[in-house]
Amino acid sequence: MSEFPKIPDSWDRFGNRFSRWLGRTVLKAWGWKVEGEIPDIPKAMFTVAPHTSNWDFPIGLMVMFAMDFKVYWMGKHTLFSWPFNGIMTKWGGIPVYRHAPKGLAEQIADRFKAHETMLVAIAPEGTRKKVGHLKSGFLRIAKAANVPVFRVTIDYKTKTVRFLDLFYPTDSVEKDAQECYEFFGQYQGKIPSNY
Repeated sequence: MSEFPKIPDSWDRFGNRFSRWLGRTVLKAWGWKVEGEIPDIPKAMFTVAPHTSNWDFPIGLMVMFAMDFKVYWMGKHTLFSWPFNGIMTKWGGIPVYRHAPKGLAEQIADRFKAHETMLVAIAPEGTRKKVGHLKSGFLRIAKAANVPVFRVTIDYKTKTVRFLDLFYPTDSVEKDAQECYEFFGQYQGKIPSNY
């Protein structure tokens, strides 16, 4: 476990010996490493960026397997179609319907409030395509749930998943989104031009 950051004892565990072995083996085979310090907090909004490729998901999943912690994640609803619905849900997936986003922040905030320990991951761009800014949903969720944003990056330049820092949203959503956009800009997604 020394090659991975230590996770808090209070965090929910995920998987078993096989899934830990699988995650570590795959990450090593792909040449990825994991760095950073993880604060001992019971709830957080994991914000993972830049998100420019479908490869971000399996890398993130392997990190969850390797480190043995449960993180819920939001993904496009089409990921949850048969025959993958059951496994995606078991792995912590929460389907997002892009054509009906109203109330999503409140729904996720309610989930946070109903649990003593909960981690939720989101790609703040909301898409792998170039948008030139971050959507504000992750900030609205964090603010409504009164939880910090835990900034995480999948940096393809160094092949490193980094657990970075905690960001506490202010009352200025636009300013916070721009600050986070600039912060993540120092890291490189798989397709840099899409950030």
